[in-house]
Amino acid sequence: MRNTLILFFILVIFSLTQTSCEDFGLDTQREEIRERLIALGQIDQAIETDEGVFIVFENEGVGTETPDLESTVDVIYEGRLFETDEVFDSSNGSISQFTSLGNTIAGWRIAIPNFKRGAKGTIYIPAVHAYGTTQSTPTNSGITIERGSILIFDVTLYDFFN
Repeated sequence: MRNTLILFFILVIFSLTQTSCEDFGLDTQREEIRERLIALGQIDQAIETDEGVFIVFENEGVGTETPDLESTVDVIYEGRLFETDEVFDSSNGSISQFTSLGNTIAGWRIAIPNFKRGAKGTIYIPAVHAYGTTQSTPTNSGITIERGSILIFDVTLYDFFN
């Protein structure tokens, strides 16, 4: 009986700590993003990745090269909450350097390799590829990114190199 109770509690704890894309509505969040893009008249310009990240380019950049996950990227960016449009992170108009694209959030790792030098675009990132679905994330701006939040990033890729 004791082993059964222990096993039961382990299973309950495990199930509470695990979340799948379906638990946080990846399909629902994809649809929310599509609806926003339709309302903005941008759905025809939007690129949807297999993972459900959307990119709308304002400027596609120059050349044919794009960064990979090992690239150092120089960007100007602003991150906003999808629900409220509140800015939670920003480079404040200055170039920020990330020494490895592979160390950024999954949504950036999915989207930024589609950017050429000089490209400017907006990235819509479902929660599962953003800051997560299991806990809230406080930011330096004082805004908390609630678990399950869709994020929007305006990004200009100035340069990249390995």
